[in-house]
Amino acid sequence: MVNEKGSEAKPIHEQMQEMNTSLRQMSNALGFFTIQMSEYKDKNDTEKILFLNSRGFDKPSIASIVGTTPATVNARLAEAKKKKKKKK
Repeated sequence: MVNEKGSEAKPIHEQMQEMNTSLRQMSNALGFFTIQMSEYKDKNDTEKILFLNSRGFDKPSIASIVGTTPATVNARLAEAKKKKKKKK
């Protein structure tokens, strides 16, 4: 398929993948700036992870924002869940 500039247009699935990548990058940037501009800036990683998780960020995004791995994010969330159960 040829676009209006006369060059080959990318298939729609490639265009959608590029859009998805861009949206993820913007979301991660928003999460990063939310942390930097809030009282969470000086908190430890676990508190940042819990905050971002409560705001609906997925584990890979949280890991990218906090500067850790998705496995560490998963471990911190599991630890927090265990602590919460013990308090009940």
